[in-house]
Amino acid sequence: MKIRTGFVSNSSSSSFTIVMTKDQEQVWFDSMNVYEKQLIENSYIQREQHKLDTIEVAVYAGSQGDYSFYEEFNPERIDDDSELSDDELADKYGFDEFRAWAIWEKVQLKLPKNIVDIDVDM
Repeated sequence: MKIRTGFVSNSSSSSFTIVMTKDQEQVWFDSMNVYEKQLIENSYIQREQHKLDTIEVAVYAGSQGDYSFYEEFNPERIDDDSELSDDELADKYGFDEFRAWAIWEKVQLKLPKNIVDIDVDM
């Protein structure tokens, strides 16, 4: 098991736990676009609230790699994007492709600094 700050992925399959304060979580959500929020809210990623000493924290857990929490996630297009192709949507939102894995890559980049990420290689 590895404990690091920041988001880590260095194996074909890994489980992760991300711990952040409620303030960090709000900054993270405020930085996301509609498709990134859909991924976090509507996929199999698990979110729990805990209290560490006097600090309320959000804990996210999932896996990525061969089978991932986002594997069965299909983004639901918003009305403004209904006429755009997948390539046009990817360009509009800065994704490599309009697919769940590419959306997750962007979400990871927006994680706040100084979070705790526990990455368990499988």
